[in-house]
Amino acid sequence: MKKLLLLLIMQATITVFGQAHLGCTYSELKEFEPDATFQTGSTDDGIAYVCFASVRGVFAYYFNEDIVVHCRLIPYNVGCVNMQCEIYNKKYTIFTSSQWTAYLGNGGKNKIVLSSNDDGLWVFDYYPL
Repeated sequence: MKKLLLLLIMQATITVFGQAHLGCTYSELKEFEPDATFQTGSTDDGIAYVCFASVRGVFAYYFNEDIVVHCRLIPYNVGCVNMQCEIYNKKYTIFTSSQWTAYLGNGGKNKIVLSSNDDGLWVFDYYPL
């Protein structure tokens, strides 16, 4: 995962504003992000994913058969983390200092969880509720 992240960060950053897009197909995701340069692959467990770099960080979308079931945003730095937290604090329901619930216009809900590891890597994970 670290090699993939480094590869994506070294690429020129593209100006797109990704969202969780949970429940979308790969084709729909490409329509939502027409300027993105997608890289595809699969995890060691065989789970298919696509990822791309944005101004906020690297987005990775994980698929269950044909639809996005999990989204992950890996921000480039703590400034991007703080910016996302400010946006989520204004836009979504705060569950804890690192978790939000997004109530969507289509009646759906997403859970957003911020976490970090010992290396200082921050990650936002998006799950359907």
